[in-house]
Amino acid sequence: MSSAYGVAVARAEASPPQWCPAHAMATATALFVKRKVLAYVTRGEELLVFRHRDFPDAGLQVPAGAIEEGEDPQDAALREVREESGLTDVRVVGFLGRYLHNAAPHRDEVHDRYVYNLELTGSAEQSWLHYETDPSDGGPPIAFSFFWMSLRDPELRLAGGQGDLLHKLTIGR
Repeated sequence: MSSAYGVAVARAEASPPQWCPAHAMATATALFVKRKVLAYVTRGEELLVFRHRDFPDAGLQVPAGAIEEGEDPQDAALREVREESGLTDVRVVGFLGRYLHNAAPHRDEVHDRYVYNLELTGSAEQSWLHYETDPSDGGPPIAFSFFWMSLRDPELRLAGGQGDLLHKLTIGR
């Protein structure tokens, strides 16, 4: 089975993580490895992105988060999209890949990232504000300013290495 972008659908476990050279570890110190998921939600040739309303320096991001103990990464992608954006009318198109990302200097951990392409199957506004009411750190609700951005937009630069597999969505542009 393949997606509209020519990406083969595969189970995440079938793909070992790749080390992303752009984010190579600066030292050999022991870091925590945390399983994370990133969701590239598309609507035609647009990508769902957001900014933290109260923390604009966090940069442009996509829905992402921790994979809970015993949770399938694909299910985690769907859950993170729902929790962070409020969108429920999405479906998984395909698994794009898995790679390691060093989160330093912001965190002393390495992310084992699973990246999925999800597609909007219903309708959504061009932009909206949504609150994640149950953040993983247990803090107060977090306000996210969501909007759709063209995959062709030269300003589409995701923070924290989140865009490392974005090129897999733009094959054949």
